[in-house]
Amino acid sequence: MDRYERIVLLHRLLRDARRPVPLTRLIDELSCSRATVYRDVAYLRDALGAPIETGGGEAASFRYAEAASFELPGFWFNSEELAALLALHAVVARADPGVLSSALAPFRARIERLLTEHAGGLAPPLERIRVLTQCVRRLDEHVFRSVAASVLARQQLRFFYRARSTGNETRRVVSPQRMVHYRDNWYLDAWDEDKDALRSFAVDRMRQVETSGARARDVPDAELDA
Repeated sequence: MDRYERIVLLHRLLRDARRPVPLTRLIDELSCSRATVYRDVAYLRDALGAPIETGGGEAASFRYAEAASFELPGFWFNSEELAALLALHAVVARADPGVLSSALAPFRARIERLLTEHAGGLAPPLERIRVLTQCVRRLDEHVFRSVAASVLARQQLRFFYRARSTGNETRRVVSPQRMVHYRDNWYLDAWDEDKDALRSFAVDRMRQVETSGARARDVPDAELDA
């Protein structure tokens, strides 16, 4: 068990305990020495600001102050979880270069730094993670963000759409239902308000996307999946 895992477990033990936790139990639960427990307690209290109270007497014990509410700040994952997050980031970055990858870049840098700390200062071998894509169409970052925001906010969208088959461009007003990532490209499933029917739109064929301010209608999942 590395230090990050011990700190997380120590926090959970103290947070969930109804009475002071004996030092002997912490040694057993954390699988470490008495000195290591004291170092971890000091780090949790002094560096992270945990409201730890220490009980004296023959058997030392620790607890969080009764009236205090404390949670660990920032990212707290073990090495395996961090590696999985980094692999997920690689998939997203390859699938959507310049769109999601730019928004997630700060998180990637932090994950890499934490992985380096876990590995004793050795940088993670990112070249070991390879993602192959094909036929990825370039997206306008503003369009992608606007579409995603409207899906989550449940607001109608207005945009110009150029059909790939004919090249004709039309003005659309839709109630967005969900975004779909299919074969390395993004699509919007939406209720077309003018045609009064469900339609699927390639996000890379949209332009001048804006919300109308009207509430989007919700289509049942069974109808979307039909």
